[in-house]
Amino acid sequence: MQSYPLLPSINEPRQRRVAILKPSLSPGEVWPVANLVGPGVISRLWLGPSCSLPGVVLRCSWDEDATPSIEIPISDLLGGGNFDSLALGTTTNGGIALRLPMPFLRQARVEVANLAADSLQPDEPFAVHLDYDVHKPEELTHSPGMLHAQWNRETTSGTGPHSLCFARAQGQGAFVGAVLQVRPSFADVDWQELTGELHVIDGLGRTHALSGTRAADYFEGIEQQAEGPWSLRRFHLGSPLQFRSSLFSQVGVPAGDCRSVAFWYQHEPHRDFMTPVEAEALAPEATLSAGARDLPPGPQETIEWLCGDGARKVISRLSVLDLNEYRSASERFQDGEEVLWTSFHCPETRSGQLYVSYDDRVRITLNDRVVFERERTDGFGLDPVAVMIPAGENKIRIETTNTMNTNAHTWVIGFRIANSEGRTIEQMEFATYPAIPLREA
Repeated sequence: MQSYPLLPSINEPRQRRVAILKPSLSPGEVWPVANLVGPGVISRLWLGPSCSLPGVVLRCSWDEDATPSIEIPISDLLGGGNFDSLALGTTTNGGIALRLPMPFLRQARVEVANLAADSLQPDEPFAVHLDYDVHKPEELTHSPGMLHAQWNRETTSGTGPHSLCFARAQGQGAFVGAVLQVRPSFADVDWQELTGELHVIDGLGRTHALSGTRAADYFEGIEQQAEGPWSLRRFHLGSPLQFRSSLFSQVGVPAGDCRSVAFWYQHEPHRDFMTPVEAEALAPEATLSAGARDLPPGPQETIEWLCGDGARKVISRLSVLDLNEYRSASERFQDGEEVLWTSFHCPETRSGQLYVSYDDRVRITLNDRVVFERERTDGFGLDPVAVMIPAGENKIRIETTNTMNTNAHTWVIGFRIANSEGRTIEQMEFATYPAIPLREA
């Protein structure tokens, strides 16, 4: 299988198999399927048909990490679809095979849990088969990291589309794919009109972002099951999306019940990316608003900016400041100027860098002193600006001009504050402003 990561080959057979059956699962029961000693690589994890019952969750932890790197409802693993691919898919006997390589250095712990309120006693026992290769320590020296899988679900009402976050990671790694299932709250969904994917890499804004025009153009296949959800999938096995410090991925979805599973590799320990999978979130009647499963944001993941005369506010998510979020449709793609400002607290005087990506012209003022000013005509670029940040409150002001002289997305700025190594300064505390509508009344 030609996929990422390209793991080392072994010269002699060292494959092992774990095959285990269980007739039932009590409410809240955790079934310890395997506890492997590394180094090794799980090459195939097969989950029997009974494992796809509602409420059954797969958990995988690598190298004694305190929280699972994989925690997903097995019924959502295929995005509501019925397909077979190099990464994962259904098998002839009705089970699900996860074939993405799963390396581990010291330990691999695989569990199946029943989060349903009732005891599960299917006609066929719960069955799990696990194939893994034993490696020598030096063979995994250059491993790209451990496999992570993140589950998300939102149940939104109304008829308007929105963006669903299907991957959030901090650390170094590579994004390799996602599956999505959608039960729209209204008929005749036009996938052509939904917003395309946005992958923000290393928090550097649009200069290091990959974005598409339409959701239908991103996914490899869009199919609707008989009287069931829409099923979509996309894998980046040949060319994964590599990131050095962080990744944020989202895609446009219609209002309704939307569930996603995203896959990526990164080294442990990982930062917790969402709240654990709980029975309440799996219930068919669950009410989960956009961002309901998000953890509290980390430094600079959410920055509130005041705009223009200060009567409007726009929120920077994952360092990407999209000015279109408060502009009307007629304003979004016009030439013009904009002024924004915010403030932050620094516990001690220190040197730092402002990382700015922008289109056309930008001018940045720190505490009433101009620290950067430049005009460009070559699309989005990235500029690190060395500054001295005094202890206490600091004011940042950005003046930007859009002249429509490039083909880049208009009115978007990437902004973050980092140390001399480019790592986000954790101690920064940005101001929170009173409730102001994102759009003018």
